[in-house]
Amino acid sequence: MRQLLSLRRGVVLVFFFLTNSAFAKPHAAVHLGGADLTLSVSAAATYNAGEVSTLIATVTNLGPGTATAAGVRLPKISSRTVGAERFGCLELPDSVLCNTRLLAAGESHRFNVPFIPPDAPGPITLTPRTESFTIDPNHGNNTASVNADVVAMVDLITTFEVFPSLQPGEKSQVAVRVTNAAALPATAVTAFISVPASLQVSSFASPNCKPLGGDLTTYACSLRDLDRGATDGGFITVTPPAASSSPISVTARAESAQPEWNPADNRVTRLEPVEALADLTFSLSHAEKLDGDNRVTLNLTMANTGDVTAKNVSATISFASAKILSTDPSGWTCVETDSVNLRCTIASLDAHVSSTIAVRVQYPTPELRAPVFVTLAQLPVDGFKSLQQVIRVDAVFFRSFDVTTTADSGPGSLRQAIIDANAQCSGNDVRLPCRVAFRIPAPVPASGWFTFEPLSPLPPLTVTDLTIDGETQTSFTGDTNSHGPEVFLLGDKAGDGDGLHTESGLETIRGLAIGGFAQNAILSLPRPNVVIVTSSLRHLIERNYLGLDPTGTRAVPNGLRGFSGFGFHGDVRQNVISGNTRSGISLAAADDTAVTNNRIGVAAATDDPVPNGASGIFFTDTTPFFPVKVEGNVIEFNHDFGIALAQNSRIEILDNVIAHNLGQAIDLGMDGPTAGSIDGPFAPLPAIAIARYDAAAGETVIEGSAAASGFVSGYLHTATVYLYVNEGAVSEGQIFLGTVITDTNGRFVFRTRSDLRSKYIDATTDLVVDFGDFVSRTTSEFGLPSSVMAQ
Repeated sequence: MRQLLSLRRGVVLVFFFLTNSAFAKPHAAVHLGGADLTLSVSAAATYNAGEVSTLIATVTNLGPGTATAAGVRLPKISSRTVGAERFGCLELPDSVLCNTRLLAAGESHRFNVPFIPPDAPGPITLTPRTESFTIDPNHGNNTASVNADVVAMVDLITTFEVFPSLQPGEKSQVAVRVTNAAALPATAVTAFISVPASLQVSSFASPNCKPLGGDLTTYACSLRDLDRGATDGGFITVTPPAASSSPISVTARAESAQPEWNPADNRVTRLEPVEALADLTFSLSHAEKLDGDNRVTLNLTMANTGDVTAKNVSATISFASAKILSTDPSGWTCVETDSVNLRCTIASLDAHVSSTIAVRVQYPTPELRAPVFVTLAQLPVDGFKSLQQVIRVDAVFFRSFDVTTTADSGPGSLRQAIIDANAQCSGNDVRLPCRVAFRIPAPVPASGWFTFEPLSPLPPLTVTDLTIDGETQTSFTGDTNSHGPEVFLLGDKAGDGDGLHTESGLETIRGLAIGGFAQNAILSLPRPNVVIVTSSLRHLIERNYLGLDPTGTRAVPNGLRGFSGFGFHGDVRQNVISGNTRSGISLAAADDTAVTNNRIGVAAATDDPVPNGASGIFFTDTTPFFPVKVEGNVIEFNHDFGIALAQNSRIEILDNVIAHNLGQAIDLGMDGPTAGSIDGPFAPLPAIAIARYDAAAGETVIEGSAAASGFVSGYLHTATVYLYVNEGAVSEGQIFLGTVITDTNGRFVFRTRSDLRSKYIDATTDLVVDFGDFVSRTTSEFGLPSSVMAQ
């Protein structure tokens, strides 16, 4: 009886089962139609212990008939799995079988038959034999044997990956991987990554990778000992020049303490493409409410804000709980992959052009916070690997509590809206977003804004997912106050309380002017006993006037601070926070918080002083693991420090204007001028060695020193000096000038095509240290100012 067992990848894999009688008395027809198979074998003289190898077995059909499923079987000499499928063969517990569907009389077929030599060195004998469905009348030529020797050597195989692919002026990672394919363990293994000098090694590398001597073009990565099949590696981060476009050569190689079986696969060199990617953004717009069947059209807009064309753009869009009803792709090609996902592609999106996909969806409930996730990718050339942008934007359909009167209490009042929102929205369901919206009907007061004067403190807000949106009044009655908000909370009659006191899991407060309260304009505290906010959802305090009237020019002081937050996780941005009795902003135990583009101590639209009575910003208990960033703010004229930070906290202070404050511009540690140290909580001070005007070149040249960039004490340091121009010899920053990264000796040279004679130059140091398990980011105080001299 003959039985066909398997057909895999176009190769017929066969077993013979013949009865004893068939062997004893074969039929005459079998002899006449048989196929006489013969076998020849060639093998290498030497194989490596325990490493997948092959021998060449050639099967020839001497006829007279055609052989069905003709092949060769090689008994295993090692019990390890060979991985025969990679060679188009079948692996059995004791042997490897390779065959072909048909072999006509007079034809031959050559097989690469895989096997694994023993782990110990020594002589071996390999004895394959032919097989077929068709009876072979001559078994004498079905078997062959070949002898070889086994040696024990390591065999390192090196690969590398660049991800994302190289982009001009952008960081990518070159990762090398080394695998030992042999049985003998590889010891003292080192991987090397070599790049041209034009491909600047920047930011950080894995802790086991160090520059080879003083050469920053080759990094040596010390790897662990590698047993058979084990892999280890390292990486460096590189940045091509901003103007580069030609492919860049990258080489990875490996060495060990032992001789190599096959040195050819220890080294790999590739030309990596360099392509500029466009800057893509995503935004979402939709109607304020769902219709009666919980349906709405979501307008998904992809915009190319860059200066190059985006090519082969793909957008994978997930709508979470929504059901897709229809799609208007508007030039995109969209395919629905399941009930909540779309994959849309477009061949190109020109620079500074946007394109919108309209998707009609249906949600399960009329009020919800429904995330929309969009993954954007560009593939400008074949084989290019771009880092995907994963963007979350919420489609929010609020349970709204409308404020329709400026009365202190009763239906439609702000107080009643807070009471009702607390009653209905203080559970632990973050999917129910609730909003206090202002919709006071015309006529608008002659001032241009509506004033609320509570007669007692407003109730604390305990809403789980809270938005208080003064800009809803602007939408309702128009922009009647061109200077600022249309809603003003005035606390001169409210007694001892805050303007708004929130204890929410997630909060947004925007578009309000708040002044005259006995305590803080806004006090934000964590929601007690429950954590419902994911890392992608953040508190947001934006576009408010805190401590001023709605014109943004006149102080209406709050008795304590403009904004005070404890355990705050989020963004404080685009506010004017001036005129308060104490600090403008006070943050305690803040983590992963950004204070950006605020005006603190000045008027809304001018540089007129409206000082806070203490510091512009005061921080305590920030954590190095979730740093706080202060960037792009104007912090002037405050009656104490510009920015003050308690001891043992960490903060990044980037391109701000910090000037004319009565105390230090930046006081880290609350202990006066601090020198800082590489190992301490604050970055070392920079020193301006000379600032000179080169009349021939028309440049001001600034030279100095700060912390060194490069590997220090085994960790990669990147020290960026932030330079400022001042009118006088004061340690502060009136005009931000630019940045420069120090060299491995801590020196820097900065040039600007400006005549800064009679001015003073000062600077801070931003020090980023990659410790492997976390990245520390700290900023120094201002150093000593230096006057600009003529050459």
